[in-house]
Amino acid sequence: MSIKFFLSTLLASLLISQISFAQKREIKGTVTESTKGEPLPGVTILIKGTRTGTISDIDGKYRISISDTCTLVFSFVGFTSQEVQIKAEQLTCDISLKEDNKTIEEVVVVGYGTFKKKEVTGACVSISSDSRIIKSAASTVLERKIETEESYDLIESAEGAAEGAKISKTATNNELDIKSGQLTAGEVNDFNKWNLWSDISTETLKEHRKRWKIEPRDRFSFQLTDKNDLPAIDQKIELWKDEQLIWTTRTDNTGKAELWDNLFEESFDNNAQYSIRTECKGKQYKHNKTKAFDKGMNHQRVKNKLEFPNMADIAIVLDATGSMEDELRYLEAELNDVIKKVKDAHQDLSLRLGSLVYRDIGDEYVTRNTPLDQDISKTVDFLKAQKAEGGGDTPEAVDSALSIAVNHFQWSEQARARLLFLVLDASPHENPSNIQKIHELTLEAAKKGIKIIPVVCSGAEKDTEYLMRSMALATNGTYIFLTDDSGIGNSHIKPTTDKWVVEHLNELLIRVINQYLFVPEIKDKQLAEDSISIRLREKILAQQDNGLQLTDSLRAQYPDELKPEDLAFDLKLFPNPTSGKLNIDLNKDTKELYLCDLSGKILERFISEQQTRINIDLSEYPNGLYFIKYPFRGKWKAGRVVLLH
Repeated sequence: MSIKFFLSTLLASLLISQISFAQKREIKGTVTESTKGEPLPGVTILIKGTRTGTISDIDGKYRISISDTCTLVFSFVGFTSQEVQIKAEQLTCDISLKEDNKTIEEVVVVGYGTFKKKEVTGACVSISSDSRIIKSAASTVLERKIETEESYDLIESAEGAAEGAKISKTATNNELDIKSGQLTAGEVNDFNKWNLWSDISTETLKEHRKRWKIEPRDRFSFQLTDKNDLPAIDQKIELWKDEQLIWTTRTDNTGKAELWDNLFEESFDNNAQYSIRTECKGKQYKHNKTKAFDKGMNHQRVKNKLEFPNMADIAIVLDATGSMEDELRYLEAELNDVIKKVKDAHQDLSLRLGSLVYRDIGDEYVTRNTPLDQDISKTVDFLKAQKAEGGGDTPEAVDSALSIAVNHFQWSEQARARLLFLVLDASPHENPSNIQKIHELTLEAAKKGIKIIPVVCSGAEKDTEYLMRSMALATNGTYIFLTDDSGIGNSHIKPTTDKWVVEHLNELLIRVINQYLFVPEIKDKQLAEDSISIRLREKILAQQDNGLQLTDSLRAQYPDELKPEDLAFDLKLFPNPTSGKLNIDLNKDTKELYLCDLSGKILERFISEQQTRINIDLSEYPNGLYFIKYPFRGKWKAGRVVLLH
């Protein structure tokens, strides 16, 4: 054998050896507690710096696939987390966790989540120092040991927990109380801001823009009404630029449409000629003097009387990968509650419901769905049957899920609203073809009048928030996010915004859905009540202006919802109700005013320029309730206006 051949063979062997070390291998082991050496089931084992992980089974055993060297992080409620460096040749790793007495006193486990003990009222479940005993914190303390007989339910764990943990049915039903009204959430509706993205730094904005190649910024708002000054709902609207069609969408339940230029580009042509076009009952309408949002609202009145569509479609697209395990059952309970309450509240509507769950390429499945159907029980049963598994890397098959939901669901031809709730905790894969696909699906959703409403869960990153807020803006939706206030699930990111309100998720979802289904008819009871309240308020203010006290006769008419503090506006709005023209007497400190609709969406901005009175014209808007919002002494205040043509 020549030396040259020997060296080449040796080099090849070394290369093969190095490659083999870089390939994935399996690490397995057992997790115990240090005091008695008993196995710990349900311990989370994560590869540090990733979201890839597994959970120990009933015997404390686990398996996890790793690449080369890494650090494993072992964590469990009531015990001190530990990190272990895994060496290149290592195949097993047994570990013993020490009890954290401080944590065990402060934290209790409820379902799949945790609460601080001081925040919990009523029945809950805590884990004692003997990890095999579950204790009820109800008035009567019960003890139930974790069982292994076949008659008990199997709680599915992540990859590597072959047998899983088994808990008695009695304990599951009585103590692990998963029901609606537990998850907490907030909303960021970017349409409620005059300047988009003002709450995100320029550098961060550039970073997100570079990553996703999307930025809703160049906005055109359009209001369409019929001959009776009622909103023209679900009408096709087109934005043209220099005689080229650039955006298509449909009007919402208030007759408004949001259109965008340069959504996926970075330049804006100030010299371009824009027009907005629509067609109504065979007649073409063209709005030539089209202006960008910061220059005001574009209005068009058609010559026909239009009926309100009586259909509404709601689709729930749900991430069912393993990382959703901490919240999936709670979400299903909330969504089922919301579905039933919305159905009961809108019996006059023909409501259709459908759902789709997705995982990722290489999992048991990529998508499963049940189509839009008036029989909502089909969707309720479908959601109940889902479980969280698969995934493993942060990105998931979001694009595949949206492709089926947007392009293959049979959305109604005419509808008051088409809502797509995208419930997820991770972004789509970031390769160029996937990003392009997300762009195309956003355009198609807007074209069909489908509002994308993200519901972002634990584990999501800031880049996911930006992408979801962008897709919500592009389709006239809103951004919803879960919060840590419920104590359920893993940590949730706080949104990058000036302020938000924490609500129960089911109440927030119902409020948002109702906003998209509401139609401000001239005979609407709420408008009539607001009209009476506002007229009464004007009487009271007139008496106060004349130095008179509130008379007994006025007190007798005083509505319960009209509190004294509601009378103390720092500006006067009259006539109110109005048929269009509105006078506003200003406080000397008032510099700017904003006109908002019932959902809080900002429609127009008015600058006072040191005037004591300004006049605005609402005649192009449909009948309804509006708000004049303004900053005063460091706070935002608002006055109500009823518009009745």
